Amino acid sequence: MMSLGQPGNEVDMPRRTPPEQPERSGDTAVRALQCLDEIARQKGLDDVSMRDVARRLGVSLAALQYHYPTKAALFDAFVQHSVDSYRERIARIVAESESQKRFVNILSFLARETVLASRGGVLTMIEARAQHDDASRRAWQRFMRSYLEGMGGVIAAELPDLPPEEVLQCAALVCAQLEGFASIHEAACELGADPSTLLVAFVQAAVSTVAQRAAGSQKAPRGRQAPDLQRSAVRPDTAVSPDACRATRERPASRKARAHSPISAGPRYTSPV
Repeated sequence: MMSLGQPGNEVDMPRRTPPEQPERSGDTAVRALQCLDEIARQKGLDDVSMRDVARRLGVSLAALQYHYPTKAALFDAFVQHSVDSYRERIARIVAESESQKRFVNILSFLARETVLASRGGVLTMIEARAQHDDASRRAWQRFMRSYLEGMGGVIAAELPDLPPEEVLQCAALVCAQLEGFASIHEAACELGADPSTLLVAFVQAAVSTVAQRAAGSQKAPRGRQAPDLQRSAVRPDTAVSPDACRATRERPASRKARAHSPISAGPRYTSPV
């Protein structure tokens, strides 16, 4: 019997800076992304110019434009960097987790990071600009596609016999749950919800969503049973740090379109973002 989780699955992944904040590097192209993030947090993305970034970076405008000809290209690179960072961290969770804890650990990590990202940053601002700016809308759509594809890759790896169309449906539902979790998290905590227990409830709901779709798939092979949903708990006392409750809302990142989706490529792990 395939199991998406086991009792007492602990979420003990190391805490790090949210991936939408590029780490400092000696590389000019990467440092430019850090500068974009710093300036945007100070005065908002709409007021950031390429000259502002070049000045903060300590290079000429021409030197910055060598890497990023336009502000839209800078946004795209920021989104891509964020996706790559999430992908690396998901891969590390996969490598370090026991097989029966893997899916729960990934979901817990993503839920926690989604809430932490709600403190604000370039990605949140890109999402807000998407309503009136075509470049931001394209960048955000690329991010959301990568988000969905990556989640599909995670689910396909856990349920290799699940048909691709069902994998996509599961991925869409779980991503929607992640988005909703971040949106209500702060308000729920203000009303008295315990952040650790709230995370446990979310993970249980997400696991249940995937398990029910897997159990109901007409193409599922004979003999394959749905996961035991009662056995997919995470321990509230280790699930999330209380400081994650002090957040406000935001999201992950993008990747260039690929010839075929990891959802149809079968079992492989890529970041849900």
